[in-house]
Amino acid sequence: MDCTALTVVEQSALPAELTATLELAADFAKASKAKATQDAYGSDFRIFESLVPSAGIEGAAGHG
Repeated sequence: MDCTALTVVEQSALPAELTATLELAADFAKASKAKATQDAYGSDFRIFESLVPSAGIEGAAGHG
């Protein structure tokens, strides 16, 4: 068994009745952090995204 292999799981579409609830939850989550914190997380994620291809990782952070 290869313990280093990544498995990409395709995400199925959510039922329409959950879309509004999910958007509301995302809004609450966004509002729970200060703008500076959100900006810092965004910066960190962009750095991570730039490192993913050079590390040879497929399927992470929307790559693959």
